[in-house]
Amino acid sequence: MSSIYCISSGKGGVGKTLSSVYFALSLKKSGKSVLIVDGDVGLSNVDVVMGIKPRYNILDVFNGTVEPFDALEEGPLGIKILHGGSGISQLSQMRETDKLMFMSYIKSLACHFDVTIIDAGAGISPTVIEMNEVSDQSIVVTTPETHAMTDAYALIKILSESSRDTNISVLVNQVRTSEEGEKAFSRIADVSETFLGFRPNYLGSVPSDPQVSALLRRRTSEASFSFQTLAGCAWAKISHKLSEFTAEPNIRFQQPSLGLGLEY
Repeated sequence: MSSIYCISSGKGGVGKTLSSVYFALSLKKSGKSVLIVDGDVGLSNVDVVMGIKPRYNILDVFNGTVEPFDALEEGPLGIKILHGGSGISQLSQMRETDKLMFMSYIKSLACHFDVTIIDAGAGISPTVIEMNEVSDQSIVVTTPETHAMTDAYALIKILSESSRDTNISVLVNQVRTSEEGEKAFSRIADVSETFLGFRPNYLGSVPSDPQVSALLRRRTSEASFSFQTLAGCAWAKISHKLSEFTAEPNIRFQQPSLGLGLEY
């Protein structure tokens, strides 16, 4: 059976794309066939992180220039990538029919891989929500910063409202200690339980690691270097937990009550 994971965040700059790439590399190293869908349509940058120059993007598929499977690029270790296009105004203004077609492409392509990872855009746009809805699990990436956690909760709230069978996990990135990650998750989870009636799962935390930025600047984010950093090791460890939370949705504890959001 194939699994689809959607990596989302309430705001940009929290390490969502890096998490997607490192998860893909780790799962590929474990012997799985992996597809990354760059779902930040029109503003995609998975190709930049992975150091590849894509020939095609999703607009080429929409225009009939190439079939969806033929539009896939090959990244490190043989990971396949569907490029979302960057700086293309047509993609930033996708019609509803185009969005439905894009979701159809994702589901049809996912059938050919053990794991499909969708690197969704930041925020709470309808496209981000729809990408989560076609996934088996939603992974919300945040940092311990207050505004990042607030935006993460806002995304979790909307995802929980879009479906009663929620399957949401939280990853806390750029932490100084594991305790800081656990504290940040608890704040989000406690508010989710109080106002939404369920607790998201905790995938874990990734330490702040300047070596990752240095590797990216040198364009050496390939698999042979990916797990030689503290952050890379943490992403690899977390990737092995992904399948644990896929089978069952989050358990709801109570009838959701009205809440005004994450308060501090």
